[in-house]
Amino acid sequence: LKFTGASDAPGASQYLAWSPDGRYLAATSDSDHAVMVWLAVRDSAFPFHFRSIAHIHSHRNACLPVMWSISNPSIMIYGERGGRFHMFDVAQAEDYHNELVNALELVKDSRPLACPSREMIRGQCQALINMRLQRSSLHLALMEGYSENP
Repeated sequence: LKFTGASDAPGASQYLAWSPDGRYLAATSDSDHAVMVWLAVRDSAFPFHFRSIAHIHSHRNACLPVMWSISNPSIMIYGERGGRFHMFDVAQAEDYHNELVNALELVKDSRPLACPSREMIRGQCQALINMRLQRSSLHLALMEGYSENP
């Protein structure tokens, strides 16, 4: 793979996530408290190369893995270890965490699903499985129920 525009980005990435449509690749970093996003561009010399879209490094804490919206594959959501959530539309390069959100709803879903991020919190796998923005409310569905030792 050939990365363009990423050689000057400091630090290493712990988590990688492709958007559902395969156009975007996001990486989060514990060490830099940063999120990087690239657009996968088709190229004749290589199957594709990456063009940097965003490098967000204004976080207070380490960043957790990115989850992408299934209904809108350009919208990603991620959290910080301190409990803050961020939403980012890579198609418009607008950081939605700067907008006022007046309601946050977490919904527990007990259906068994795989844990894509392998984030273990108190022995439980917790993964964001659904997201939608309605006016000024952000609704998240949260799944838990997998233990490290089944």
